[in-house]
Amino acid sequence: MKQLLVVLAVLVFASCHRQPADVESLQRQNDSLMQVKAQLESETNEYLASMNEIEANFDKVKQMENYIQINKSSENTNQDVRSKINDDILLMTDMLKKNKEQIAALTHKMGKSAIKIREMRKTIERLNNMLNEKIDLIQSLSNELQIKDAAIADLNKNVETLNQDVANLKTQSQSQQEQIVSQDEKLATGWYVFGSTKELKEHKILTSGGFLSSTKVLQRDFDKEYFVKVDIRQVKSIPLYSKKAKVLTTHPVGSYSLDKSDGNYVLTIKDYKEFWSVSRYLVVKVD
Repeated sequence: MKQLLVVLAVLVFASCHRQPADVESLQRQNDSLMQVKAQLESETNEYLASMNEIEANFDKVKQMENYIQINKSSENTNQDVRSKINDDILLMTDMLKKNKEQIAALTHKMGKSAIKIREMRKTIERLNNMLNEKIDLIQSLSNELQIKDAAIADLNKNVETLNQDVANLKTQSQSQQEQIVSQDEKLATGWYVFGSTKELKEHKILTSGGFLSSTKVLQRDFDKEYFVKVDIRQVKSIPLYSKKAKVLTTHPVGSYSLDKSDGNYVLTIKDYKEFWSVSRYLVVKVD
């Protein structure tokens, strides 16, 4: 630009020593130089505007890059933050694409332009290098996030599998516990009944085989509903409400006793495990 002013000064100085006939020629030369100057200023302004826009885009990319760098390493990044990171990567990609197109256009114009400013070429070269660095960085960030997303997906899958395993184990444990409780109840269940000979026969608890045949206890098809169901661990004594009592089922001697209370018999169980070890059914005849 300084060279242009020097040329204009020389022309003005020379015009002072020219003949009036040369004024018209000098005016034409001056007009031509002014057109060149206007063209150069226009091109320069276009270059500067494009460079400013490119620099502004790089600043925005840098801000989004800082946000991603801060949040990408967090293991507890929520979905909103992750969505913003993905959106920022897409936006940065678009900005860098636009910068790439603008830098290519500047390079092409500079090659065809009459302007040969070294600093401007250096600036374009710097912007181009910065563009390539940002492209590589965005690709690296994108790859990191993809790897992390894959790792998180695997982790979530493992957690889901573990949760399912825990649920299955809990269900299995609950089922086993229920089985144990059921088995304990069965193992701890006993039945007893007391009644007259007539009552016991009516419910087929006592059966007679005929003349001279011994009376049998608890043969087939006896009425189980007539018995009282008890937890053998809890029953310590059974009031019989009768002045006569005879145990008809088999129970180890010494594991029980028939005691009177207020004139009526009470069956007292001394050792419940031994008492119920032979039979879980207790039949007492009271006549």
